Amino acid sequence: MDAGKFDYTLTDKVLDAVFKEDPDIYYIPRIKLNMPIAWCKENSEKVFVCYDGNDFYSAVPLLESEHLN
Repeated sequence: MDAGKFDYTLTDKVLDAVFKEDPDIYYIPRIKLNMPIAWCKENSEKVFVCYDGNDFYSAVPLLESEHLN
């Protein structure tokens, strides 16, 4: 799915089937916070950000530093 576009067709079908069987049941959705693939492609520099705010590519030299040896 492209960034900013959503398709809940399958979700609607599944929930309709679930609530058709028992309209009084409790449903707890699982909310995934994964970034969409299209967003990752457009924002590759933000896909992996370190705790100190550096991106992955600036952190790689730190992994090779003498402080870790």
